[in-house]
Amino acid sequence: MGHSHLRARALPLVVGGYVTAAVLSLLISSHYLRRSPAWGDLCLWVGLGVALCLYLASEKGLGRGRLWQVLWLCLGLLALLNVFAQLVPVQRYGDAKFIARYVVQDTTMARWLAGTAILSWMHDAILRIPGVEEAAPAAKVTAAYLIRVTGILVMVLGTVALFQRWPERLSITLPALCPIWLLFSLGYLEYYPFIAVALVAALAWIFDRPLADRDPYRIGTLAGALFPLLYVAYAPVSLLILLFYGVARPSKVLRAIATALVVAMIGIVIFWPEGIGSFITALRGSLNLGEHGTAFKPYRGHAAGPDSVLFAWSYALSPQHLRHLGFMGHFGAGTVMLLMFLAGAVLLLWRYRGDMVKLLGYKRSWLGLALIGSHLYYMLRMIPKLGPVRDIDLFFNVYLVIAFFTGLFLERALDSDDDRRELVTLVVLAIALGSLAVAGGQLAFHGIRPG
Repeated sequence: MGHSHLRARALPLVVGGYVTAAVLSLLISSHYLRRSPAWGDLCLWVGLGVALCLYLASEKGLGRGRLWQVLWLCLGLLALLNVFAQLVPVQRYGDAKFIARYVVQDTTMARWLAGTAILSWMHDAILRIPGVEEAAPAAKVTAAYLIRVTGILVMVLGTVALFQRWPERLSITLPALCPIWLLFSLGYLEYYPFIAVALVAALAWIFDRPLADRDPYRIGTLAGALFPLLYVAYAPVSLLILLFYGVARPSKVLRAIATALVVAMIGIVIFWPEGIGSFITALRGSLNLGEHGTAFKPYRGHAAGPDSVLFAWSYALSPQHLRHLGFMGHFGAGTVMLLMFLAGAVLLLWRYRGDMVKLLGYKRSWLGLALIGSHLYYMLRMIPKLGPVRDIDLFFNVYLVIAFFTGLFLERALDSDDDRRELVTLVVLAIALGSLAVAGGQLAFHGIRPG
């Protein structure tokens, strides 16, 4: 920072932003948990230490990207140590009880196609090494270790790669400061750690340049890989990318669509040898349509129909469900992140207040609105079969999309003045860290079941 008055203001603003966000997150957590959160001093001191390191790096003119890479590698090493030494238990949500069983039984889940197939192959290959099967504990325990260790490596190395490619981008940093991202990086026993980085990388790549500048074959490969190969809930992202690419380059869109279909079909043939017809049947069966699989009693009887995965509108907009959404949003993304999302949107509109036609003329502006709207709709109506606590990870894609666009809005809205931009960026990061220290610590280490 070149201006002395901005340097003088930076440190108190960074510390003040961090403390304010931490206190606000603590109050909101207490409200939702109906008890005092079991947050520890360590999480708060670590978060504050990171915020101060960011400030010092800025003062010395050092890049934040390298600092984030070092921090995430350290986190990964600690997480790997914790998996094997079992020093601190990491909370489990979602399908933690089932994913190891799928891997042991060599069962490929259609909605998690590529990931579960590859994990099953890896597990089988490990057990075929002479002496391993005799020396290893039960197969399910071995599978759980494989999933947790591989998940850590994917999350940590993927995060490092993101910061290597986009070192100073808020749209990359803020998703990494979501509580759900922290949970996924600690050896979380689930499928989602294997695909979270891919979502943020895809968004960053798409919004890095105008759609019209993109090669149709790369667009098609991305769309076909996200859905159906990685995750069925990535379907809106794939379809919207193809749709808006067609608007930007109508003469090339058929090539993109054909490429997406070829990639998807080749992937299905590789990961689902029974064939495409069998895969489609299995995919439909894995969606838990209607009331099937609804373990959380208050959600029973509220499906939109026997063949729907959505809530009926009457329940989707009910006070109980909206409270549950607030609960999941707080511990998954952070209420402070949601507030920054709104602030970023307002600042962006203010920045373009005299030239709104220019903002709306960008194809990527409409793509962004469509992605945000589709994910909010998904969270509003999708039935989390296990309830708002156990299924909090179901909406990880929504949390990450909101955090990504929070960063993107702020990047586009911030003044071009280097000192002022740097000051605002530091404060935003400090605020995100304050939220993460409280909500992330509670989610990952202490649990979020209301008292």
